[in-house]
Amino acid sequence: MPPSHDELWGRATELLPRLRERAPRCEELRRLPDETLRDFHDTQLLRIHQPRRVGGAELEFAAVVTFGALLARACASSSWNFINFLSHHLMLGMFPPQAQDEIWGKSPDALIASSFVFPAAKARKMKDGYLISGRWPFSSGVDPSEWNMLAGLAWLDENAPPEQRVFLLHRSQYRIIDNCAGRAARTSRQASSSCRSTGPSRWPTRGAGRRPAARSTPDRSSGSRCSRSSPTCSRAWRSASPKG
Repeated sequence: MPPSHDELWGRATELLPRLRERAPRCEELRRLPDETLRDFHDTQLLRIHQPRRVGGAELEFAAVVTFGALLARACASSSWNFINFLSHHLMLGMFPPQAQDEIWGKSPDALIASSFVFPAAKARKMKDGYLISGRWPFSSGVDPSEWNMLAGLAWLDENAPPEQRVFLLHRSQYRIIDNCAGRAARTSRQASSSCRSTGPSRWPTRGAGRRPAARSTPDRSSGSRCSRSSPTCSRAWRSASPKG
């Protein structure tokens, strides 16, 4: 059985002294300390918004706010990463089951980064999916993540405006470039990454602003930069039709 809300709250509370002690090192490293990431995994806190079908707690949406606020008492930067990872699990639950199984079927502990700057990239429809290239100014949680949700504008019809799409890409399809500068960026791990061409792939995409049909849903921040001369091809899964 997944841990209850109260059990997870107790585990988060017990972590506060450790997070507070590591806060200076967190800033020095410009990323989450390995020990903190391990603590988040060991306590199952990162699985708060995963569906029960994959062993997650499937707590209500407010949990990402309340748990994040609790951890921020000790280390705001660690909390920022924590909130991003939780919300990305929640969002993955809005993708079709095939996409969820592609990630959680291999490892329910897999982490997902993101960059939701839609004008930052362009994509065009191809036979096997989408060809996407762009340049993102940041990507929250990119360092330890195996996957990334990257936003872009997809041209599906020459006679229609582009659609906002979120592309789910594997880490092998982009390269991290550390361009962190300011103090605020240091504590939230602002960097960038570059995509490189990998040819047709299985990774899905989802239309922005659509609600999931599924009943159960499931930083160091970093920037992402994709070179327009080296696009990435991403297959699109059909978005689930909204209910109600």
